[in-house]
Amino acid sequence: MSPFVPRVLLACFVASCVLGCGNRQTATKRASGPIGTPVPLSSQPLKPLTTEQIAAKVLPSVVTLHATDEDTLGSGVLVDPKGKVLTCNHVVSGTTYILAQMNDGGYFSLTGPVAKDEHVDLAVVTLKGKNLPCLRLGDSTGVEPGQKVVAVGSPQGLQDTVTEGIVSAVREVGDFPESLRDALTRKGYKNTDLLIQFTAPISPGNSGGPLVNTQGDVIGIVAMSLRSGDNIYFAIPINEARGVLAMKPAANERIVTDSSAGRPALTYTPRVGQLVPIQLI
Repeated sequence: MSPFVPRVLLACFVASCVLGCGNRQTATKRASGPIGTPVPLSSQPLKPLTTEQIAAKVLPSVVTLHATDEDTLGSGVLVDPKGKVLTCNHVVSGTTYILAQMNDGGYFSLTGPVAKDEHVDLAVVTLKGKNLPCLRLGDSTGVEPGQKVVAVGSPQGLQDTVTEGIVSAVREVGDFPESLRDALTRKGYKNTDLLIQFTAPISPGNSGGPLVNTQGDVIGIVAMSLRSGDNIYFAIPINEARGVLAMKPAANERIVTDSSAGRPALTYTPRVGQLVPIQLI
């Protein structure tokens, strides 16, 4: 027998052992669909970027969403070079006019289609642009306590704010204390839904912005904080967004141009109810 054959068999055995490792609790269920394929795992771990490098990579793809009166509604992240923006549904729900401001100060009007999933509090709007800077969607499967994360957004209207922290936990809604669990289930969450708890400081205006890993890949969408605690913030795992990105808009939900105001008119069904212990930011 050729000495080459045992070497091949040994290589296959080692590869099978490596690929079989890593059976850990996941930060979300894997979702299928043509949009937002998870970043493939590399055989060699990539060198982490510094916070400065992460900021330089992420900031051009984060937008600030403004209402007619210039109040900041929240943040969003470009995930497609054609202008698809992922944000939180509660950021844009019930708002008539929205403009998106890029980090270079330029403004874009919004256009359809619009998709949303109230159950996971995610929505998609689209900018009138092309060749736009966008971020890669990471894979929130395998997000673990202790890993470094960076949040980018516009807290209190302060555009391009970058904060860093760690993942505190990945929690099922059913494992939350009763008052928080009840608040989340009233909003539409199921007990089996997962949220990423993290410590990077955020405030109202951050909601809808990205939570990224040390490669600058989006692993979550910033969504809420705990009112009665410090450094207790939550993000929606990015794998939950893949279905929203692939959705077709409902017939009665679209963005049309209001020529008299020179702004796009965004029609949404208003969000019903408010969370009492949880602050949507």
